[in-house]
Amino acid sequence: MYCHEYDYEGVRNACRPGAWDHLFDKSGKNVWLQFDKKDLPAYRNYELIAVRNGCLFDLGGDYQVELIWTAGSTPGHSMYLDRKRRHLFAGDGVSSDAIGCGTGFSRGGPYGQYANLVTYRNCLTKLVGRFDEFDYLFPGHYMVNLENNVLVEILNAVNAIIADPEKYNYKVEQGGVHGTKRAVMHKYVRGFSTIAYTEDGIHPPKG
Repeated sequence: MYCHEYDYEGVRNACRPGAWDHLFDKSGKNVWLQFDKKDLPAYRNYELIAVRNGCLFDLGGDYQVELIWTAGSTPGHSMYLDRKRRHLFAGDGVSSDAIGCGTGFSRGGPYGQYANLVTYRNCLTKLVGRFDEFDYLFPGHYMVNLENNVLVEILNAVNAIIADPEKYNYKVEQGGVHGTKRAVMHKYVRGFSTIAYTEDGIHPPKG
């Protein structure tokens, strides 16, 4: 299994026996979906390999897939460009529900200084400059097969947040770790979804 080097420790620490236990309540019921815990595949150890931005995976012949670093939701979040079919697999960096690239969830972990909207904006700006390399996006959740111009609308919304974080469209209180609550702001992406962010998830930490 491969991942960006900035996510190596996070993935390594999360993928272990019992990793899914937090998804079930005390009675064994899933907190989001309905399925039996016994249906989950048994844990198997695997080799995890850290790679850098721009890593090319050669699938044979002229088929190559490129890892493109797009930090935000995690320090090492990456998208994958299928060069042959001109498809971009966007993971959590694009979502028709809410794009949580400014919530600061990974801030305290390894390379947590990259889990913020400013870093996401910088990565996204470079990606928009490569429109001639892909036509459609396939996010990790909800709507797929999106035209590439949705990235421009996302970038516009992110820039608006960075310029004035107080001009959000709505705010919700969400439960956090250990039962604490925090305010999560949402900014509309024109014709698409929202950007979710918190006060400490916009800029990299100082110092």
